[in-house]
Amino acid sequence: VHGASIASRGQHSEPSGAGGNKVIVTMEKIAKGQHKSYVGVNSIVTLRLDQRNQKEFMKCYQDVCMELNVRHLILSNNDIATFQIYQTIENLMTINLRNNRLKDFLQEGVVSKLPHLETLIMSENLISDLPASSLTILSNRLRKLDLSSNCLTSLPSLITVFEHLVKLDVSKNQLSSLPPDLLRWKLVENFHTSGAHFPALGAKSHGHSSISGELLLRGNKFKEPHQRHFDSKGLGHLRDYIAHTYDSDNELNQRYDHLSASGLKSHMGGLYS
Repeated sequence: VHGASIASRGQHSEPSGAGGNKVIVTMEKIAKGQHKSYVGVNSIVTLRLDQRNQKEFMKCYQDVCMELNVRHLILSNNDIATFQIYQTIENLMTINLRNNRLKDFLQEGVVSKLPHLETLIMSENLISDLPASSLTILSNRLRKLDLSSNCLTSLPSLITVFEHLVKLDVSKNQLSSLPPDLLRWKLVENFHTSGAHFPALGAKSHGHSSISGELLLRGNKFKEPHQRHFDSKGLGHLRDYIAHTYDSDNELNQRYDHLSASGLKSHMGGLYS
């Protein structure tokens, strides 16, 4: 595909940033040396290497990111099975790895080299686990996380420490339960269903009360009628789901604690065997 056509397809949908002209760099421009004209220029550079052969771009994209201070890196629709970064890329704000063959979420050694990452798109891969070490590093910077169409079976409680997250898409996974901690997530009360407005990338936060966002749970494996309600109501069904799923357990635990304190714990043994 000719570089000009790739650029024109992406012009209307590129992420925005503060200051500078928007520039799209493709493999064709790199091969012709045209990207050199952007070195030292105050531009918001998006590096588009989508639909490329892995070996072709793996040799160049990190050097180009460093050379041009790339803000947005698009590596979607490739055949990537592993993703590594060997040096810190200071200004990178967006990574799009949609539709590859990734079985693993970004590892600790990778996210630690991305100090300003705000948007991470890893939809349509084969990810089944979210490592705590990576989530902890990302929790104070990430604002949008797309993990839709993967193989996740659970959502870790650690997700509730993400202070700046305004969009979490875990639709079309294998989720059948959610941690009760979600109700204590200080952003949940400000979350809305699909179609909410998101602050522009790089915009200053004015406190949690001004942040709105969305949590997408469509197309998972929750028991009915919960999945149907998540599909239609989105986050609006979360409180009812948590109440229905955990209230009976909480009531049982309270009864157990009361009887245990009264020295009657043995009478409840059958309920916990």
